[in-house]
Amino acid sequence: MEATSKASQQYWIYAILVLGIFECGILGLILLEPATANATGTPHPSIPSMIVGGDSIRFDHIDSYAWWFQVFVLAQAHCLAALGVNPERRSNVFMGLLAGCYLLALLVWWQMFSGYEAFVATGETEFFFGFPTATAWQTYGLWVSGLSLMALYTFGFSHYVWSDSDQAAFEALTKKHAPQNTDANQGA
Repeated sequence: MEATSKASQQYWIYAILVLGIFECGILGLILLEPATANATGTPHPSIPSMIVGGDSIRFDHIDSYAWWFQVFVLAQAHCLAALGVNPERRSNVFMGLLAGCYLLALLVWWQMFSGYEAFVATGETEFFFGFPTATAWQTYGLWVSGLSLMALYTFGFSHYVWSDSDQAAFEALTKKHAPQNTDANQGA
C-alpha cells in the first residue's frame, strides 16, 4: 500500500511541475510578443502627473495566453490541495468534490474572461448589482469559488487531512519521545 501511496504522491507532484512549466512557457510567450504601443498608457491631456490607461483592445494578441495561464494556475492550486490529502483518504467522493471546486473556479474565470472580451468587442455590457458583468463576476464570484475549496478543506479536515486516529497516534508519539522529568532537568 505504501508503494501505491508514494506513486500517487509522485503523480500529483509531476502534475504540479508540468503545470508550472506550462505557466512559465506562457509567460515566456508573452515576453516574446512585440511591445504594444502605449501598453503602459498615455499622458493625460490636462493633468501632467497622470497616465490614461487607454483602450484595452491593445492586449488582444495575448488574451489567449491570459486565458490558459489562469486555467493552469487554477488546476495547479487544486492539485496542491489534493497533494495535501493523505493518499489513502483521496476517495472518489473527495476527488469529486475537488473537481467540483475546480469546475466552479473555471466557471467564474470563464464568465469574467468572456464578459470582458464581449465588452472589448462590442463596447456594451450588462450590469449586475451595480457592476459591469465581468466586474461583478470578479467581485462576487472569485470569493465564492475560493470559498468552495476552503469549505472542502474546513469541513473535510477531520476526514481527509487529520483524523482522530492521526491525532491519537501523534499524541502517543510525542508522549513516547517526551523528555523525562528528572531533578537534573528541572534545575532552572
